[in-house]
Amino acid sequence: MKRRKHSKEFKLQVVKEALEVGNKALVARRYELSPNLVQRGVKAYEEGQLGQEIVSSPSSAEIKRLEEEKIHRLGNHIQ
Repeated sequence: MKRRKHSKEFKLQVVKEALEVGNKALVARRYELSPNLVQRGVKAYEEGQLGQEIVSSPSSAEIKRLEEEKIHRLGNHIQ
């Protein structure tokens, strides 16, 4: 399998989406990437290695809000 080289912009897009969604594996599947690759990208981003400032992890309140939104969306989708 040939290695793909992704642009910095693409990497940032994937990382930011993974942080927003809160599910790295889901984002990895969407872009046909290894979940480990997305995890490493998030870690590099958080450590400021992608040319960005260090970001903090979402608060527990933010995580709970996102989980509730996800459950609500899934519940609407099933009905």
